[in-house]
Amino acid sequence: MRRKNTRVLTIMAAAVLAFSLTACTDIASTEQQVKDFLAGVTESESSVSGEGSADSSAAGTSYSVVAASSVEYKDSDYYEDYTTKDYTTIVLSKNSASVTGKNASKVNVSEGTVTITGKGYYVLEGNYEGTVLIDAPEDEKVHLVLNGVTIKGQNGPAIYEKCSDKLIVMLVSGTVNNLSDAASYADTSEDAADACLYATDDLTINGEGTLNVTGNYMAGIKTKDDLKIMSGTVNVTAADDAVKGHDSLSVAGGVITVSAGDDGLHSDGNVVIDNGTVNVIKSVEAVEGLTITVNGGSVNAIASDDGFNATAGSSSQFGGNFGGFRGNMTENNSGTSNTSESKQESETEATVTPTIFINGGEIFVNSNGDGLDSNGNIEMNGGFVYVSGATNDGNNSTDYDGTFIMNGGNLVASGMSGMYQSISAGSACSVIDHVASSTIEAGTEVTLKDGDTVIYSFAVAKKASALLLTGDKLENGKEYTLTIGSQSVTVTAGEGSGRGGFGGFGGWGGFGGFTGQEGTEGQNFGGRGNFNGQAPEGGNFEKRGNRGSFDQNGTTEGNMPTPPTDGMPEPPEGFDGQMPEGGFPENPPTGNGG
Repeated sequence: MRRKNTRVLTIMAAAVLAFSLTACTDIASTEQQVKDFLAGVTESESSVSGEGSADSSAAGTSYSVVAASSVEYKDSDYYEDYTTKDYTTIVLSKNSASVTGKNASKVNVSEGTVTITGKGYYVLEGNYEGTVLIDAPEDEKVHLVLNGVTIKGQNGPAIYEKCSDKLIVMLVSGTVNNLSDAASYADTSEDAADACLYATDDLTINGEGTLNVTGNYMAGIKTKDDLKIMSGTVNVTAADDAVKGHDSLSVAGGVITVSAGDDGLHSDGNVVIDNGTVNVIKSVEAVEGLTITVNGGSVNAIASDDGFNATAGSSSQFGGNFGGFRGNMTENNSGTSNTSESKQESETEATVTPTIFINGGEIFVNSNGDGLDSNGNIEMNGGFVYVSGATNDGNNSTDYDGTFIMNGGNLVASGMSGMYQSISAGSACSVIDHVASSTIEAGTEVTLKDGDTVIYSFAVAKKASALLLTGDKLENGKEYTLTIGSQSVTVTAGEGSGRGGFGGFGGWGGFGGFTGQEGTEGQNFGGRGNFNGQAPEGGNFEKRGNRGSFDQNGTTEGNMPTPPTDGMPEPPEGFDGQMPEGGFPENPPTGNGG
């Protein structure tokens, strides 16, 4: 095993406001407006060399999982100025290509296929009908520089990494790059490629450009190893999973917008979001993995089933086995993997409990199933989470089989009471569990106050009957005023019970309109704000008087946006979950790459 020149990037709960991706809106300018309103992103980056958490992979269905709050990002994961390298230019034209540069001899061109057979920097330009195939030695890295390219796979993927140590896809700043695959593949064998951008080894995406991916056959972006998205604007629409890493899927930055026929973001191992903005505008499960860790950034998720789903196996209701504690998994890894910087030969045994870790960032979930669903545990240490769960009693805003330990941050959840679960006893934070005797209608304003100080203020995204309010601003045994619509009731913060299924209590009469008030302390989570990157009515996000920013611990005062009543902002123009006629627009919205 080799380890060298590693860099560890730890994101300390970035307070990044989620903003809408409206038609004809430039994401970069909108994000700058948001930054003007919202004070500060806290980011800590350190460089180390030598020992660190090791990347690893194994054959077959085995994988290694580290339930960690940081990810090892190697030097090769970061964008490099390819113009300072001895690069090779591949100009694509219909189903052929011309090649110039140092490694031209390592590029084979045949009708419908361009094959890269060795390490180096390869700059792709032009339009191509076929597949770019990477078939290099297993210890050599290939850098694929996308410099304004359109590739349409005719019988399979647009880009297929068959063999190498690692494929690094680099997005040149200011460019728009479009990939689409065939609706049916010539090779449908068990081990064949099944994604528009497909890799059998490690895959990294970086740069400041835009990448539009359409997975007509199955997945959009997929690797059988580790997948890292470092930066850039990545738009994916797929018939199946949109973005899938087998061993792990990590997001270090960028703006990622996906529309999926199945999972939005998926890994059989870890999903780690360190920074950036992730928008899942259509999915069955928005984010799914054995463990899901959010350290910072912004996640906005719509799901027809579960929003976040931590599971050891199938995403079905039963999670692969019956009774007791689902998803406590033991894997025997005895396969032999390639030996390289990120691969090792090993025989290990690991028992991993499916877990959702939330250490920072902002998460907005609107689901028709469970909002946060773990076949094991949930642990929250920081950040802000708003969950709008299902409108039926068969699902819950938070659902777990083990424990939900609430140590810090703030969580506001609305849903139905039939399967209600509070946080677990022993949590550092107190909780207010409240169930109404009649339905809380969508759009109803909810405010929790300590005297005249607003602690939480938000609008219910869709109808609900139960509220879960918990965070480091609540004091055990203290009374607060909970106002829903025009009606108020005194509630007491207490210890979590983890109980399921209320019989119904704490009801009141009908609900009227409530305009909300600005808090002099605590947080006002945007009772009057909107969710499109604009300042809430009556206030800014920046520190001004008694209004301030929402920091990584949720301890400073200020306004936060109201979660959208329809669950999510509009996608960019030309990205409606279907491939636009004639492809993506030539100049879609671009981001700053995080």
